Amino acid sequence: MATEIQFVGLVFAGEIALIPAALMSFAYSVRERDGELWKFVGFYSFTLFVYIAADTINGTVITDALRGWARLCFVLVILLGMRPILSQSRFNLFPICAGMLAGYLALKHDLKSAELWKFYAAPVAIASGLYLIAWMSKRFVFLLSCVFLLIAAISFMLIDARAGAAFCLMIAGITAARVAAVRRVRRLLPVLLATGVVLAGLLTFFILNQTNDAYGQRRSGSNVARIAAMITAAETIAQHPLLGVGSWSSSAEAADRHRQITEELGQAYDAEATNQAGHSQILQAFTEAGILAGLAFIYYLWRLLRALRWMLRKPMDRLYAVEFYFLINGLWACLFSGLNGPQRIYVAITICLCILLTEEEKVYNRELARRRNAYREMLIAGIRQGRRLAEAGPA
Repeated sequence: MATEIQFVGLVFAGEIALIPAALMSFAYSVRERDGELWKFVGFYSFTLFVYIAADTINGTVITDALRGWARLCFVLVILLGMRPILSQSRFNLFPICAGMLAGYLALKHDLKSAELWKFYAAPVAIASGLYLIAWMSKRFVFLLSCVFLLIAAISFMLIDARAGAAFCLMIAGITAARVAAVRRVRRLLPVLLATGVVLAGLLTFFILNQTNDAYGQRRSGSNVARIAAMITAAETIAQHPLLGVGSWSSSAEAADRHRQITEELGQAYDAEATNQAGHSQILQAFTEAGILAGLAFIYYLWRLLRALRWMLRKPMDRLYAVEFYFLINGLWACLFSGLNGPQRIYVAITICLCILLTEEEKVYNRELARRRNAYREMLIAGIRQGRRLAEAGPA
């Protein structure tokens, strides 16, 4: 999946390989009326249409327009191709993650280790590790998953990947709390959560303090650059709300605005490029093709929040931690990371997980309703039997 092909833009070999599977899945989903899949296909197809119209009207350079359209096309291709694969078994995502990890390690070996793990390999490495734990261990899967996530969080903090560390700590804490609740030690749950928060906070403070000399300036610059990029994107959206500025649009005027905002926020050095994507998939769509283009990502954000709500109440299973990780990573990217490079792969995979979790929730709710109805009928039957016995009187 991670093998790269350069043609106008960057294409992954796995995306090309999924095209036949996507075509077969398209025909199957039409026949089977896969409503959940078609909601996403409809939204992203509409966004693609809006992009094509906006780029045509804006006169976007053809190579930039093709790159913008291709991102959305491959989201659809991967979504359609992965849907039947994951429907057969959620474990089928493990070899895909492991293959992407191997591809990154082979193709990006010239990068520094910290950059390789932080910007490329980390998501699939975490997912592969959690899948491996779920596959190899049934009895201790939650314990091992939490230990693995804590080790990953420390590793992330050592290379200054703060978001990744926060994801791992959050998922480990929620998993531990859910296990404690399931095992009927709810009286200890507040104590466990408080203890976990304090320990995680102390550990985070200690590691960040120890690495402040090495990464303090980069952290400050990263925070300012992200805020400045989002403000710049918001200003661009206000200026071009209907049609945006075109796919991959770069602007000297936007760069000047970004530089000015950066200086106002107290950062002298501005390394931001001249694009205006705003470090956000939603803002990127708004900026490039107008507010209508962002509808797919707003719907995706809503479905992510629905899936996360279900994760907080669903019955625990072996893949709980890894699916939670994909959802949290997807939520962060939707709000604070652009649809660039492998993000389109992660978006499509996370959409598939949202669909599977929605189906799981529907099955659970139907079963719960069936049990409640059975209990209600049994209760009514008992009451009626009691009344008949009372009316009959003593023998």
